Amino acid sequence: MQNPRRAAGRFNPTTAVANLVRGMLIGLAELVPGVSGGTIALISGIYEPLINSASHVVSAVKRVVTGKFSEAGVELRKVRWGIVIPALLGMAIVVVAMAGVMKAFVGETPQLAKSLFLGMVLASVVVPALGIRREDLRTAGQRLGLGGLFLAAAVAAFLLTGLGGQEETVTEPAYWMVFGAAALAICALVLPGISGSFVLLTLGLYSSTLQAVQSRNMLYIVIFAAGAAVGLGLFVKGLNWLLEHKHAATMAVMSGLLLGSLRAVWPWGAGGEPLAPDAHWSVLVGLAVAGAVVVVGIVWVDRRLKRR
Repeated sequence: MQNPRRAAGRFNPTTAVANLVRGMLIGLAELVPGVSGGTIALISGIYEPLINSASHVVSAVKRVVTGKFSEAGVELRKVRWGIVIPALLGMAIVVVAMAGVMKAFVGETPQLAKSLFLGMVLASVVVPALGIRREDLRTAGQRLGLGGLFLAAAVAAFLLTGLGGQEETVTEPAYWMVFGAAALAICALVLPGISGSFVLLTLGLYSSTLQAVQSRNMLYIVIFAAGAAVGLGLFVKGLNWLLEHKHAATMAVMSGLLLGSLRAVWPWGAGGEPLAPDAHWSVLVGLAVAGAVVVVGIVWVDRRLKRR
């Protein structure tokens, strides 16, 4: 894949295709409860450019609402459209094409699916930590503070993912519920380690949302998109500020969220409670290793490209 940070102004077909593939991987991850699209964006190298671009879009919308059209244009010119458009297109393609397939894969072979995703998430824990600069780890106080944030985030994610889901419960949700659930899920999407699909599962809207996409229920989809837009607008500005001004602390929290979220994809469990491996552990461990290898490969390619 091409380095997404290159060629900011000039269109590059190879880079566009690479970002399309990244978007497809993000979309695929978001279809799976317990796997975060933000994690895939992070390991594929486009997380911070996407958050920064989303922040500029939100600022542009605010300028338009207040009648400051020239300032809105300035904000929109700061958006990394070469990353945003292919990534969004890739996400849309996968969500529409694979919603039914992923629902069947997760529903009919949950242990196999969770094992694969367990390896992917486990290997991803170190990715945010790699973004912490050495100057942020010089003193014992700095290391202790970042370690505390890491542990706190891990515990919080572990507890949140243990709340349990109620899939199939809400078969005909009210549209206000769809709007609110979408606003919460989009916030989870942009946070590595917190799955938007898991939020929908917990709220009882996972199956209903996938069914709406499969059946092309446009009213449901439009209301869901509106809720997601509102949630993104309220959340992304703060996250972008944290990435710019509290980068090391934000990366430590993200690593902790990834570690704690392993509970959601632990393949040996029932009712949200982790259990010890059973007699078929070797197959599941093999899938977990395969998932980890995929993530390590993506990270390795991305870091090699950054050195060019």
